[in-house]
Amino acid sequence: MRKSACIWPKRFAWISKDRTLGKRVNMIKRITKKLNGRFVEVIFKLDDGCLSITGREGRVLSKTVSITESRGPIHTEIAEFFPEFQHLLPWHLNNLRPGCEHQEKEGWDKRPIDPAKPIATYGYFFKGQQLPCWNTLAWVRRSEHPKGLLGRPCSICGFRYGESWNKRELPPDVMAEIQAIMKA
Repeated sequence: MRKSACIWPKRFAWISKDRTLGKRVNMIKRITKKLNGRFVEVIFKLDDGCLSITGREGRVLSKTVSITESRGPIHTEIAEFFPEFQHLLPWHLNNLRPGCEHQEKEGWDKRPIDPAKPIATYGYFFKGQQLPCWNTLAWVRRSEHPKGLLGRPCSICGFRYGESWNKRELPPDVMAEIQAIMKA
């Protein structure tokens, strides 16, 4: 993995250049679906191999009026309205990975502090915890919890989890699929 060098420009435009020449590729695509008085818009952004999948959801009041009601992460709604894109969601923010490929394969971000609660739970999970966090050992240091993973080195490459952001390159098949979505 290489260190992330992606900086999102203030304004996106459709710019398609040959990546083999090492030139930047900026792409954005918005796709909207309406169902039962609701709408979900998914927004794909691709910039120099960095993928962002965001969106918004809300109610449709008439043919021309809608109200955005996004209340947090939109990935659940994207998976519901766009099941054909669900397999792409793990590649969202591929340039912001806190661990190396070995730590990712070992599932460091999926180890709970409190196994009785889901990882998506936010709060306090052990005695003496100073700040609330997600229920994952990757968010706490060993000085805070005996099994904390934040700052712990990888046994293979020595990379300290959470030390910096790493970029996970998009596989050729995922890149081809994203580019096909952008051109559709």
